[in-house]
Amino acid sequence: MLVVVKTGATEIHQKLPIHFSTTLSCIPHFVIYSDLEENIHGHEVHDVLASISADTKASNKDLAFYKRLQDSHRAGRHPSTLQGKDIGQLAWNLDKWKFIPMMDHALRYASSPSTKWFFFIEADTAVIWDTIFAFVSRFDPDQPWYMGSPAWIGDVEFAHGGTGWLMSRPAVEAVARQWRDDQAGVEELVARPENWAGECSLAQLLKKADIGLTHAWPILQGETPSSLDYTENHWCFPVGTYHHVNETWVTDIWEFGEEWAGGHEDVKKEPMRHRDAFDHFVYPHLAPERRGWDNLCKGGDAVTLKSVEECRKMCEARPACLQWSFKVGKWWSFKGGECRSADVVQLGESKEGAEEMVSGWMMDRVDQFRERLKGCEGRDYWVP
Repeated sequence: MLVVVKTGATEIHQKLPIHFSTTLSCIPHFVIYSDLEENIHGHEVHDVLASISADTKASNKDLAFYKRLQDSHRAGRHPSTLQGKDIGQLAWNLDKWKFIPMMDHALRYASSPSTKWFFFIEADTAVIWDTIFAFVSRFDPDQPWYMGSPAWIGDVEFAHGGTGWLMSRPAVEAVARQWRDDQAGVEELVARPENWAGECSLAQLLKKADIGLTHAWPILQGETPSSLDYTENHWCFPVGTYHHVNETWVTDIWEFGEEWAGGHEDVKKEPMRHRDAFDHFVYPHLAPERRGWDNLCKGGDAVTLKSVEECRKMCEARPACLQWSFKVGKWWSFKGGECRSADVVQLGESKEGAEEMVSGWMMDRVDQFRERLKGCEGRDYWVP
């Protein structure tokens, strides 16, 4: 397997280094693609946009930022120091151009047919390798596979990039072949405004080769352990990836994955499941009430109530309610506060600042939820 890390010059120094001591530390074959050629901690970073045609670079407004990155680097200023409220958006607009040439470059990089699988991740993806290797072992790598967490733009279904996605060698070859045969046509496809995500253009080229998406959610997961809404839809499935993780999460997830692997001989029979991540990362931090905390309640409309106690009682009165939150805004605190509740369990995050935020969980119901879902027998949870 070749592990392909896609990132960008504006974020690379902040997000990538932690992976060298965690995610990538046991991976013998990996390659890093960005929009600027450089060296990070002794590892070569390839400029995957170098192969975009000169005409497209000159005419497409997204690629004007690519020139800005190169100019900044030549002037001795690393692009991570670029200032401006639009930098993030400009970098994101540029990112969609990396997906297709990345296929061609990765295939050339892993030119030996012995590389059967390509696993694509981003710099804010965390990985449980035992799960990934066990998952792909169920598939024939000589067939064209494209697997990931589904997302859509219009009627185009594609694998979400930051969640991580897997492709067999024949699938990567199918895309690279189209790039080599008709680069101008592929660049025209990527340039279309409706293809604002690079994953969408990639999926269209795969569909043209009669390769559809095989769903891998919730094994490949787009949330963090603290933002995931835990339900029976996730509970028994193995954990393969998380997304939007910072350095602390990358380290914590890596260490828990290593701890799990050390205590279980056969991860195909005893994989790390979302229930295990819940028990490790989430449950110990739940409480009847936490101040300065947002547990991300999203259920229903917000209700204005007078106090935290009223909010808690509103949740208590509804049997399905597992958690609640109460927020007091400084401009309307005389009215009380905004109360929300939810029928799922989420840990959420610290919320210190101008608004006082209080969150709570119905702990007896959370315990009942865990007890109800404790058994994971009866079906194959390797098949989403």
